[in-house]
Parts: sequence; C-alpha cells; structure tokens
Amino acid sequence: MPTVSVIVPNYCHAPYLEQRIESILQQTFQDFELILLDDCSTDGSREILERYRNHPKVSGIFYNERNSGSPFKQWKKGLSKATGDYVWIAESDDFSSPCFLERCVRILDTRPDCSIVFTSSYIVDSHSRTIREEAPVKYPKHKQIRFGSRFFLYRFLCPRNTIYNAGMALVRRSALPADDNYTQYRYCGDWLFWIQIVSGGEMSSILPNPSTTTGYMTATPPQNRSSRDASTSKRSASSKKPSDS
Repeated sequence: MPTVSVIVPNYCHAPYLEQRIESILQQTFQDFELILLDDCSTDGSREILERYRNHPKVSGIFYNERNSGSPFKQWKKGLSKATGDYVWIAESDDFSSPCFLERCVRILDTRPDCSIVFTSSYIVDSHSRTIREEAPVKYPKHKQIRFGSRFFLYRFLCPRNTIYNAGMALVRRSALPADDNYTQYRYCGDWLFWIQIVSGGEMSSILPNPSTTTGYMTATPPQNRSSRDASTSKRSASSKKPSDS
C-alpha cells in the first residue's frame, strides 16, 4: 500500500493539467499513488490525461460520461479509490513544489493525533509571479504551529474557511468524514469537509514556509468550484511548503 493517495479531480483545466501532474510526479517523497479523474471535460483534458496512462505512479484514470455538477462528488469518487494512509486532493489547476509531500508526511508520521496538515498560500498571476501571500491564520513566519482541534474549529475554521484550497492540505485517511453530506453542496462543500476532518482528530498543524509553491486558477467553470473561488475570478497560486518540525 502507498503512504499517500494523490487525487487529481479535473474539469476543463487543460492549460494547467500537465503542470499539475508533473509537479506531483516530481515530489521528493515518492511513496504515493496517483488517481486521475475527469468530469466530462470538453477542452482536450482527456488527451493530456491519457499521456500518463502507463506511468507507474498512476493507479487509475477515471472519466465521467456526464458532468457531476459538483467538484465534491469527484472528491468522493477519488477518495473511494484511495488506498494510502494519507490523502492529498491536488486540484487540477494547482502546482506544488517538490518537498510539499515530504514535509507534510513527516508531520503526520510523527504526530498520530494530528488529522490534517496545511500550509500558507501565495496568490500569483498567470505567469506565476507572486502577487501576495494569503495566510490561513496569523502566525510567526517559518514556525510550525499546532492547534487543539476544538480551539481551531471555533477560533478559525467555523468563522470562515481557512483551508480555502484543497491542494494546501494533507489529510489522514482514517479522519475522513464517515458521511458524504459535503457532496450535496455546489459551493463550500469543502468547508464542511474540513470541519468534519478537524473534528475527528486531536490536533491540526499549520506548516508555514514561503519557499514551496502551489498554484490554482479561480476562474473555473461554475459547476466545478469549491469555496475558494465562490466569490473571485482570477488566476492565482498558492505557495505551500511546510517547515521542518
């Protein structure tokens, strides 16, 4: 069994899809399986995905014949195929620097009471030029922070979705929600998803370090949006690199 299951749910992100997949395959931590999903794209995404059909890291490529109408239904589909101890939902318009998995896995391996590790982000333009940092919460730079789950829920996550991009988080699979209520939402289902995960563990960790980048594009088609882009329309990127513990 792999340590990490990486799930890439795609819908019409052909311009970013190769960069997304390559940034996963180039991770310094290599004990993972890659699960590729497509929600009936019409932009040539299928041709890009098929290039990876025989890659040894790819455990499967799965296509919908009809669009599901919700990114969270795709999350559920990918999670049902995951076999790793940890899960990374690496959205198809993101990119990640090579040490993202290595450092996140290190935390979950050494802290069995921690259900989720997530990072800060950077907004970038279409040329990957940094515009600004977007921190989930206020914290000292380059310092790992651990929260008790109850405190984190009520102080940060319940007032607003501080885990606004799925690609910024690595989750313990045993902490995944037992129900699929989050799939009933067109927007903000991810917010409920994270609340359920954090509620299932004793600790949550933020691993700030501005030298690892992950990008995402918020001008996604409306039937495939999460809460991160419910109110914005721009090309952006997240810098997500956990610091050493």
